[in-house]
Amino acid sequence: MTEILVDQMGMSAEQVVPEADLRSDLGLDSLDTLELLTVLEEQMGISISEEVVRQWTTVQDVLDFAAATPAPAGSGSA
Repeated sequence: MTEILVDQMGMSAEQVVPEADLRSDLGLDSLDTLELLTVLEEQMGISISEEVVRQWTTVQDVLDFAAATPAPAGSGSA
């Protein structure tokens, strides 16, 4: 998941540490957050509510969400 912030959001790997605050440390604004949401939805094959995204404050919050969210049925490789 940190690769998304580095690759898609144009951040350096040194910035994207678990304790980094998405807004104050990484500078994500509402448009960046929407872009992150869209990329995560595509990568994970799920729909993520804006309510969930509003609760994310750190990179670790995003990592925890991704780890706790199972892939949808039928999305695995055969």
